[in-house]
Parts: sequence; C-alpha cells; structure tokens
Amino acid sequence: MARPLIIGPEERQAIAELIAMAAASPTDARVAMTAAATDLAAYRDAMAMRTVMLPIGFIVTYTREFQPHAPPPGLCHHISIGLMDAPGRGPSPEAVEMILEAFAMPAMADSDKVWLEDIEPGRKAVNVLALVA
Repeated sequence: MARPLIIGPEERQAIAELIAMAAASPTDARVAMTAAATDLAAYRDAMAMRTVMLPIGFIVTYTREFQPHAPPPGLCHHISIGLMDAPGRGPSPEAVEMILEAFAMPAMADSDKVWLEDIEPGRKAVNVLALVA
C-alpha cells in the first residue's frame, strides 16, 4: 500500500526555498561524485542543506548541477526521492510524480534519466535528472 504524501503551504514554502538555493548555487556533478567517493559521510552532511522532509516520511534532495554526460550535457535538475522508514522500498510512482510537479520538474516519462539508487543498505531512492529549461 502506498503511503500518503502531504504537500501543504509549509512544504511548498520549503520547496520554493530549496529551489531558489539550488538555482543560486549550482553544483558540478563531477565534483559531487569525487566528494562522495572521498568522504561519503561529509558529502551526505553537505547534502542535508539541500534536503527537505515531506509528510509522511519522504526525504527529498534537490540540486541543480552541471552534468557533463547527461543526454544531452548541461545544467540539470537532479532530485532524489526516498522514504525514511521503509526498508527495501522506494516511493510510489504517484508520489514521485507529485513531488516532481511540486519542484516544477517534468514528469518521469519526459525526464532525461530516471534510476533507482541504493542509498544505504535497506534504503532506496528514485533519482530523476532533467535539463533545466
């Protein structure tokens, strides 16, 4: 059974602030990959400021990043959507689509890349990459 997702006024404000921060300070995917490979704990700590929690139990990390190899390469939205307390499970497709809409991103079918990531043992996240229009 899919869990409920709540995106009310407070969540929309937090999302707007996160989008503004990401737009003001885009990252470079190559630098991020190197940082994650060098010290994963420090990288995750740094990503915490680019993360918002949505009721009930969704964790969403959002960046704008330069992707040298994305099809096609360029400045992209990158969102990672997971569940806090559901070992071995990721969010439902319906929840992912609602979150993408809240972040003004294209639907999964219209995005450049979508993949499932094992964040840590027992935790999965849906990642979506889409060129910034």
